[in-house]
Amino acid sequence: MNHNGPHEASATRELWSPTRREFLIRASSAAAIAVGGLTGIPLTANTAHAQDAPQPDWRFCGKCHGLFFSGANCSYFRENQHCPAGGLHCPLGHNFLLSHDIEETSTAQRNWRFCTNCHGLFFSGVDGSYHRENQRCTAGGLHNPAGHNFVLDYPRLIPPPGRRGGTLRDRLGVDALGAQKDWRFCTNCHVLFFSGVDGSYHRENQRCFAGGLHNPAGYNFLLWYQPAPPVQTTAVQHFIQGLYVLPREDATAGTGADRGLVADGTLMRSVNAIQMWFCEQTCGSRLNIRPEIRTVRLNETDAQIAAQGWQVRDHIEELLGGMGFNDPHTMYAVWYEGSSNHACGGASWPTGVTTTPLQLRGHVAALYLRAAYDVLDENGRPVLDANGQPQRVNCANDQFTADGVAPAINEFKMVHEILHTMGFVHPAAPHHHAGGHTNDDPQDLLFRAPPGLRVDWRPSVIDPGHDDYFQTGRTDIIDLSRSVFLDPLPPDAQPPPGW
Repeated sequence: MNHNGPHEASATRELWSPTRREFLIRASSAAAIAVGGLTGIPLTANTAHAQDAPQPDWRFCGKCHGLFFSGANCSYFRENQHCPAGGLHCPLGHNFLLSHDIEETSTAQRNWRFCTNCHGLFFSGVDGSYHRENQRCTAGGLHNPAGHNFVLDYPRLIPPPGRRGGTLRDRLGVDALGAQKDWRFCTNCHVLFFSGVDGSYHRENQRCFAGGLHNPAGYNFLLWYQPAPPVQTTAVQHFIQGLYVLPREDATAGTGADRGLVADGTLMRSVNAIQMWFCEQTCGSRLNIRPEIRTVRLNETDAQIAAQGWQVRDHIEELLGGMGFNDPHTMYAVWYEGSSNHACGGASWPTGVTTTPLQLRGHVAALYLRAAYDVLDENGRPVLDANGQPQRVNCANDQFTADGVAPAINEFKMVHEILHTMGFVHPAAPHHHAGGHTNDDPQDLLFRAPPGLRVDWRPSVIDPGHDDYFQTGRTDIIDLSRSVFLDPLPPDAQPPPGW
């Protein structure tokens, strides 16, 4: 699957919301709302009748390290979320249960509140009075408290099962709960965040609502969670292996040099940004990408490979296969340090529909980092600019992520090619267009403009309508939510057609 056309150097994020569940809403009193008159955080069915029942669906955000309320399946007003790292929160790890509306004890602290603006948990103090001048909400201004008054445990020791006391496990008499410590108050933004021991948990990935890193202070809080059921395993695991592929060096032509994109961390930061964005879009799923990116030198020059025209990707796959990169259960994500005269990248497209002329099986999704080509119209003629000169795309100008969190155009391009290699978009999808693309929203990751319509691709969303390739509810077309390349593995995981 080869692609041409202009690419924007940055992406405009679009927020999406899956189908929402009905929630029981408890109105907050005017005294509990510091700003505005918003309704409170939703209660679960249990809390409608039992004040002491804990509230589930509080999650760790892998992007900012804060605790936020996601709702079941991330369904709670995602359009209102604001992560300080940008975009939506990325839910990872445990599903925490928070106790609320009970008395404070010598090992439990009240006055932790839900913020309607950013969905984080922050310490408000009585009536929101705790150093409000130091509060920082990533949505702007102060946090807006609503809903329950949460009570967090900070026991010196985790009590053994069965001992009655003040902790959540003791109050409920539940022995199946797990516990995680090292949750701390941040003096800069007032949210609860996971610090790890001595604040050492991936500090490079922390994002404080006030800017920079969180500043831990006060108690070491203990959060309780109900262990998730065992994740499904399959007889054979499927992986995505990252490869930095170099053509044979040609000193005369000045091609094939190793720019060190593995050694300097560029590609690892790119993978991290891909995972963070993918996680926020899919409510906690990531791509099963192997942690090590390998550097591979091919035995043909860039000129020899570029001479393959539209088949550059196919030829790279053939050359890699001859070098042993041909595992039948592995997809190879290739950053090729070479050129193409037709596109910035290419992918296979195994749809399983044998009557589709463009169907192409393969295991390589590739970006051509030094590609450059003329933009063509639907009739194959060059598109001219305002000066009457052919419009030209220089893929070398496309940027990688700056911080390993916010994706740039090269991250979106790589996920675009990876999804094609999984078989998306299926020809029976309602907005399928141009061999594996959609045509209904330019912010769709797999969008391609219809013939004759010059619309810039502005990737920021995975299937915004949930009707073409992600969470469609259909079983007659392949769906990203069932892919074997997801981590954690979904219950009904399926490989790409023909794999």
